[in-house]
Amino acid sequence: DEETYAIYGGLPLTSAYASPVELQHSEDGPAALVDEPAEQYAVAQCAVKTMAEQLLHRQLESTELDWLDERTAEFVASGYDFTTMVADLLADERYRQVH
Repeated sequence: DEETYAIYGGLPLTSAYASPVELQHSEDGPAALVDEPAEQYAVAQCAVKTMAEQLLHRQLESTELDWLDERTAEFVASGYDFTTMVADLLADERYRQVH
């Protein structure tokens, strides 16, 4: 009804039982969950690893972890510019050897 909508602003009714902190988290969205530097790095590394594996058509090997760290550092330094990250992966020797 309109009164319930006015109170909860379209949020699921489960928000009626949420604490103020939980409500704030639901409004902030997933980005608010990644607020620690280690978490940010892990997400960046996951993005680079996933894209590299897609482009190379194979999983990265344990011997390539240093390479992954270097590509991740470049991705972070670029301000998380996805286009730059993909271009860097395409220009990398590993990609050129496969394709």
